[in-house]
Amino acid sequence: LGQNATGSRAAGYGDRGDSRPISGRLSSPDRPGTGMIVVIDYGMGNLGSVAKALRYLGHDAVISRDPRHIAEAERLILPGVGAIHYAMSQLREHGLDEAIRRFLRHERPFLGICLGMQLMFETSEEGEAEGLAILPGTVRRFPAMPGLKIPHMGWNQLIDNRSPLL
Repeated sequence: LGQNATGSRAAGYGDRGDSRPISGRLSSPDRPGTGMIVVIDYGMGNLGSVAKALRYLGHDAVISRDPRHIAEAERLILPGVGAIHYAMSQLREHGLDEAIRRFLRHERPFLGICLGMQLMFETSEEGEAEGLAILPGTVRRFPAMPGLKIPHMGWNQLIDNRSPLL
């Protein structure tokens, strides 16, 4: 995905290295935060897969590590692959930890994917790491069970009977 001078990337331009602006604006001047989905880029996410899924669903998105974009977003996605302690150091380095906390205080839709969801908790058993502490509790390793591969990677079915957040 092409990166521009603000540290954001427009979803959908491939890896050509261009910096074309996204279609439309991040928000309208009279209605901040209208319509835009921001995917947080802290160097540890499956950004290409998330951007592709959003395009498939017909949504515009900005991939960014700019805290201003997070503040203006209507919806926020925090993807992630890797170790929680390193992820937290990357979030802190770019000021994204506080930007995420501020975003969530406004009760806007948020999706944490894999490590992104683990980061929402206070701590993790993975290296006794601290998370964002948005949710109480500790992320624990699945107990060893016959037939259960740990760590689990792949697709499962999720059934949610509530109204969708995104």
